[in-house]
Amino acid sequence: GKDDGFQISGISPPLGDRAPLYTNEDMQYLYILDPKNLRIIVSSKEGEYKASYASDKIGESTQIAASEADKKIIFLSGERLYSFDMEHLEQ
Repeated sequence: GKDDGFQISGISPPLGDRAPLYTNEDMQYLYILDPKNLRIIVSSKEGEYKASYASDKIGESTQIAASEADKKIIFLSGERLYSFDMEHLEQ
């Protein structure tokens, strides 16, 4: 694709340098792993902030996955998997 200057509005502090993301064509949101700031950011595919989930375990994370059908966000930290329930889908 073409670089379109995508930015997420409404988050502070800004995303860290490496911020892997997870989505697909059937999902409503983007799930962005931000290990520098110990959080996962959820935004619309247009860049509108929706929610964030924080944990000190995210600092060592390298991968993220999400299932809106199961209402779970899963991330890998070291050799362990951790998850959050998607509270933003219930709002």
